[in-house]
Amino acid sequence: EYSLGTDALSDAPFPRPPGMYVVMELLVAGGSPLAGRIAGSLASMVPAVAVALAGTGLPFVLASSLCAVDPYLILAGAQLLPGVWAAAIVSIGLLLAIRRFDSGKANPLLPTGVLIGAACLFRGELVLLLPILLLFRGLRWKGILNLAGGASILLVPALAWNLVGGGVLAVPAANGGLNAWLGTSAELASVPPGVEFEQLVAVPEADAVTAGDGGRSHSLDSYYWSVALDQIGSEPERFLGLLPGKLIQGFALPGPGRNIEIGRLFGSSGLVVLLPVSLIGLTLALAGVGAVRRRRAFGWLPAFLLLQCLIVVVFFPAARYRVAAIPALWLMSAVCLEELGERPRLRIAAGGVAVALLGLSLLVAPALDWIGTRPGLNAILRAEYELNFRADPAAALLELSKAREHGFSGADLHNLEGIALAIGGEPDLAVASFRRAIEIAPGSATAWRNLGTALWESGLREDAVEALGRADRLSPGT
Repeated sequence: EYSLGTDALSDAPFPRPPGMYVVMELLVAGGSPLAGRIAGSLASMVPAVAVALAGTGLPFVLASSLCAVDPYLILAGAQLLPGVWAAAIVSIGLLLAIRRFDSGKANPLLPTGVLIGAACLFRGELVLLLPILLLFRGLRWKGILNLAGGASILLVPALAWNLVGGGVLAVPAANGGLNAWLGTSAELASVPPGVEFEQLVAVPEADAVTAGDGGRSHSLDSYYWSVALDQIGSEPERFLGLLPGKLIQGFALPGPGRNIEIGRLFGSSGLVVLLPVSLIGLTLALAGVGAVRRRRAFGWLPAFLLLQCLIVVVFFPAARYRVAAIPALWLMSAVCLEELGERPRLRIAAGGVAVALLGLSLLVAPALDWIGTRPGLNAILRAEYELNFRADPAAALLELSKAREHGFSGADLHNLEGIALAIGGEPDLAVASFRRAIEIAPGSATAWRNLGTALWESGLREDAVEALGRADRLSPGT
């Protein structure tokens, strides 16, 4: 998607934070993502180097070695996800802060602020880190102003360009409101993108779109923010009841993922054997937060932990949100190892906390299956790829059969099956598949539109006109 959409830089507003488009513009020639995959895989190793350079001694060597095989960073690099680039930039910023503090340089956090601003252009929610830092006494106002000023050097021009182009004054562009709404409902969070999700988020055009086609993303984003806030305000007890589970899922391994099956992907790629490494590093960091005081620059690293909690509470606790905070957690774990080696009592206390966190992540989180990913979703996504990018309906049908074997069921499967059958020249069978999709998701304009097209190809013109009219009523003008 990023390698094919590099022209987004010339057409503000940005559909997503623009950092990844810049990287792909520089790396990709002819739409091939291979160069991006190679560069992303190398970028996933940067936090390990940063941890190694942050200090000397066995704890830092051990932590950097473990960080180098973190499965989330490896996966993000291989999948061209912007989280790995944010993680790499953040880790360089933290290393720079440590070095400048140790050398006694003036304005030690100004360059770090610039790099945090750059990281925000990949993962927009990192901008929340700046106000969070106000909560920590260890960081003086001068340091906060240095960070904020440095971040604004890159953020202000990007935000201004997005605003001039008709977008919103926010780094996450058009996704923030929708993701906030997802975070208010277990049902929304558990349904993957597709015709069923379209049915759940369908909004009247008159209410959602007020500024024409050019303002669609802006007005829809505002609409979703208002829906999320109204939902929280009308049923605060229900929303508060979701928070403990969301927090647990936010730190669970392998963790939830709305867009892909993280667990199955780790299993099929062999990365699952590296999960204990992440779990140990994460629990060391969590258990030793209070011990992170030795280096002045580490006094505000707990802000990354609070950032992680805030993100999963406000939004949906998908695994991608944790990737950008991984370098801070690994650096914390390295310092914790050093502190624990010198303070026996703290070692015992931190060990108890770590055991509790391990049990929580391994035993409690899997039981909270109301937030998770449908089994077989990876195969569904593969089928979409075969249809959209390779135009191979036979391969798509094969992937859909795998999705059934893995336990996927629902309107999305039947809708994709109908598309594959229609492309393969079997409109009658396609009609049957689309009808099954509509039985499950009668509010999906896409499913009705696909049914109307298949009916027309089958010669059932009157039925086709009726189906297309229903699609237009559900989503006027699209």
